[in-house]
Amino acid sequence: MEEFRISFNKISKSYEVGEYVAGQVDIGTIEQLTIEGLTIRFIGGATINSGKKQNMEMPEHDQTFDGNEMYFDETFTLSEACTIEANKKYSFSFQYKLPNKAMPRVCSSNEGRVFYAAEATLKRPSIFQSNLKEIQDFSILTNVNLNSFGDAEDPGTTAESWSNSIFCLKNKRVSIACNTPYKGVCAGKMIPFQITARNQSGKAVKDIRVELVQKWVFWCSGNTKRKNYIVKRLPRTFKVPPHCSLEWKDSLRVPADMFQPTQGTHLCRVINVDYVLRFTPVQDWSCCSPPVLEIPIYVGDVPLTRHTYSETHAAVNNNAKNGAGESDLWRKSNMSIARKSNVAHATKKTRK
Repeated sequence: MEEFRISFNKISKSYEVGEYVAGQVDIGTIEQLTIEGLTIRFIGGATINSGKKQNMEMPEHDQTFDGNEMYFDETFTLSEACTIEANKKYSFSFQYKLPNKAMPRVCSSNEGRVFYAAEATLKRPSIFQSNLKEIQDFSILTNVNLNSFGDAEDPGTTAESWSNSIFCLKNKRVSIACNTPYKGVCAGKMIPFQITARNQSGKAVKDIRVELVQKWVFWCSGNTKRKNYIVKRLPRTFKVPPHCSLEWKDSLRVPADMFQPTQGTHLCRVINVDYVLRFTPVQDWSCCSPPVLEIPIYVGDVPLTRHTYSETHAAVNNNAKNGAGESDLWRKSNMSIARKSNVAHATKKTRK
């Protein structure tokens, strides 16, 4: 077999629901070839990869984590039994209309994926000859409208506090509050945020890491599996010295080439992908583990109508100092207050 491939008329191989998927199957051989038939199958669905769910107490009851959800599966015959002459090329055209219903976007991870594909099968007449198969993936465009999420325009807030002393004293606590002006953002745009930290203890908070995280959830046969992936991490650090109150304002850009799974639309019943803006305090040692703060974020294609966040940081982006187009808004607006609190603390100690 010299050539056996599927080609689509659309170079992008991206289609909308209800659109026709058209193309051809090309076959070319060096020697004469007799075939029993040529078929093409269009299939779309979601699948979860097989894996063992560990049961340490009763290993014999381990369950296979596997599930499938189909959106369409149709097969068409392109050619009946025939003979393909040597050194000649044959083309068999096809056209398939996608179902006119909403379907999730293509996404993939080690645990599962949503896929759409065309599979051509060249059937051989003898049982001793294996059939030939060729598969080509394509994608379906499903726009995510940020206005469809009820709280996408609302500010995102989260706050936590923990003790930083061995006796968990109330006056030796660290408190952190984080907020964003809205929760909905398009790919390639900025997510502005503010961090307000108050450290009443004598130990410094080394850093507060800021990350955009993808949270995958897989469901199958009553079992749930979760997996998190860091999409982007802010390169700057936010250190909180002892007995200080600090505030930063900054922003993180969502990668422009990042795919946006159809989150929150419930189009896929076995896989869901959400986003959070995660703030993680880092300390060398504390009697209580610092909490992880998260703000839900929606990533979509259609921007919010009541916000002009696409222009909000335009002037700042022109002065970006971090090659990736990040803004350099961060500032220590409460530094004078922090210094005063340090001085007051030192004076109090001297008097004692």
